[in-house]
Amino acid sequence: MDTIPEYYDRDIIKVLTKNPIEVFIFWGVSQHSFKRIKDFFQVDLESVHYKLFIRYTDEDKHSHFNEIHLSAFTTSYVLKFPFPVKNLRVEIIAFNNNGGVYSLMHSAYLSMPTNKTSSVLHHEWIHPMWTQGAYVEQVDGKYYLKESGKELDPSENNPIWESTILYDGSSGFSSHAIPSSSFFKKKD
Repeated sequence: MDTIPEYYDRDIIKVLTKNPIEVFIFWGVSQHSFKRIKDFFQVDLESVHYKLFIRYTDEDKHSHFNEIHLSAFTTSYVLKFPFPVKNLRVEIIAFNNNGGVYSLMHSAYLSMPTNKTSSVLHHEWIHPMWTQGAYVEQVDGKYYLKESGKELDPSENNPIWESTILYDGSSGFSSHAIPSSSFFKKKD
């Protein structure tokens, strides 16, 4: 089989949130788009280079722009931010040494989740033992941790503590944000 199946030969770009300060980006460029790039620049693809444009807004509503030169055949990247960002949009750009620029594709706008734990629990995630054991209370149709500010005692045999141990301190549905010394990290 020498050609890519037509179903897979399409342009795609996805931005996946890993935690409040980190995203994983992957993309794929179709053969049709490579042909359009070649026709646009009137050169061989070997003389075309690529960049990842990153636009976002910080917590104080200041706009930021960064660009990263991509190595040949790069199809993914991990971005780490020093804080949760809003209106994140990434774009793959083709350019040549003569100054020509061609926008291949861009993502939808994405806002990162905040770095705060929610005290509201989804009703489908609550074990009945939690409401019977007075760990969770229902107020106006929403479920809350009864003593969300109180640290759980490991000597008490309770299901919330056991689930915390099971997920190594995490809720199992989120990740912990760890400050990064570098602003952007390339996926190895």
